Amino acid sequence: MRLRFPVVAAATGSGALTAAESARPDVVVLDVMLPDVDGFEVAARPRAAGRNAPVLFLTARDSVDDRIRGLSSEGNEGHGPRPPRGPHLADHA
Repeated sequence: MRLRFPVVAAATGSGALTAAESARPDVVVLDVMLPDVDGFEVAARPRAAGRNAPVLFLTARDSVDDRIRGLSSEGNEGHGPRPPRGPHLADHA
């Protein structure tokens, strides 16, 4: 089964914040290690403004502290490996 979702991409944390503001996504997939603003901060800023789209973090980081931080933030739906696997993303979306 092939799922198709509209996608808005950004290469930096500040670009992701701008994209999230204009696109108002239903779900957010974030890399933790974005340049300029990390994924944890990118997820926190819209929440502080009352926008609560669920977030799935993807990262090459594998420390227990990073996993706990990603999973314990309000509204975060999961923490997965990078590169992502299609079924993992679809299950969470």
